[in-house]
Amino acid sequence: MERLQPYWEVAKVRDYRLLFTGQAISQLGDWMNRVALLVLAYQVTGQTIAGALLLLAQILPRVIITPFGGVLADRYPKRRLMLLTDLLRAGLAASLIFVNSAATLWWAGIAVVLMHSLASVFNPARGAVLPGLVPQEKLGFANALNDMSGQTAFFIGPAIGGLIIAVWSAQAAFFLNAATFLLSALFIWLMRFHEPSSRDVRHASLLTDLHEGWSAVVQAPLLRFLYGALFLGAAVAIGLTVLLLPLLQNTLNGSEALLGPLMTCVGLGTLVGTLPSLWLINRFPLLPLAALATGGLLTTMLVIGLTSSIAIVGLALFVNGFLATCTELIALTTTQRLVPKERLGRAIGLLFWMLAVGQVCGALGASVLLRYSPASSVTLILWGACGAILIGLLIMTMLTKQAQVPEVALD
Repeated sequence: MERLQPYWEVAKVRDYRLLFTGQAISQLGDWMNRVALLVLAYQVTGQTIAGALLLLAQILPRVIITPFGGVLADRYPKRRLMLLTDLLRAGLAASLIFVNSAATLWWAGIAVVLMHSLASVFNPARGAVLPGLVPQEKLGFANALNDMSGQTAFFIGPAIGGLIIAVWSAQAAFFLNAATFLLSALFIWLMRFHEPSSRDVRHASLLTDLHEGWSAVVQAPLLRFLYGALFLGAAVAIGLTVLLLPLLQNTLNGSEALLGPLMTCVGLGTLVGTLPSLWLINRFPLLPLAALATGGLLTTMLVIGLTSSIAIVGLALFVNGFLATCTELIALTTTQRLVPKERLGRAIGLLFWMLAVGQVCGALGASVLLRYSPASSVTLILWGACGAILIGLLIMTMLTKQAQVPEVALD
């Protein structure tokens, strides 16, 4: 119970509790919406490519918009920015109700791009507002609770979405997703968190602001390493997602039906790993811990490429999720603690951007290599490439004399 006390203390903070509750509800809606889009695309076209294109429409805005979303989070009041983006997403989510044929599916693609573009503004603002809601020493616990909420939504959201679609329709799931955005906006509106007005502040160009914010990360060796580790973790996660089905069909001699349970192992690892990860973060030096966690992530890929046992693959995926949680919590909490508030939105925007770029690189790399090599060989190739990058990052960081003391002001 004593170990849980810090979480209760964080949960008692009124504004944090409101933000957490709104996001927990909204994240459920996100997963319901994702399932509904895939089902609807297949129902109206009879082809899986339509669903794949909609998934691509969710990733690309995060690659293109997220850095600039961080700039907006630093330029304008974060609470108002989150409120506005939630209201706009509610309208876009509701508009999907009218997509009911192949002829209208084009609007689903546009709406998805716009919704995830707005999410690329909302997420940096949410991450940057957190240090103003809870004490600095409690940031790790707040991030851990947020992570647990997201992973819980990952488990429950698709199941709820599938049930809603089975009982009613995909349009009903779209309607409920719009309602979750409105509820999130209501909770944000109820927050009492206020920021100083930025009306009289003169801003430089977007690119200049972006460079200024990112320099807070680039100048800090520890943060540089952590962001590189996030990139590698995202590439490994998506690469394995692409490779699992070919591995099941060939090396593992398993049924396609096992794909779902194996992917669940990753989600279970991330959910279970949240509390132990925070315990590790608070007791060990961050650089060695992050290096070991990232190295462990790569080791799970190596194990999956070499084994022919489905049970070992499931265990490796569980460990992968556990270590990914550890790496993400280290990176996010360290960023919030070390980067000045006036640059924090841009720094967190860079964090989310690294995750998105890692996902794209992992998906493209695995997909291209599969054309020329079997899945087991592709797994080993990706492991070797990511391992070389990790070693290079670690050497560069260790050679920097101030690796343990980033050159950014503590806040």
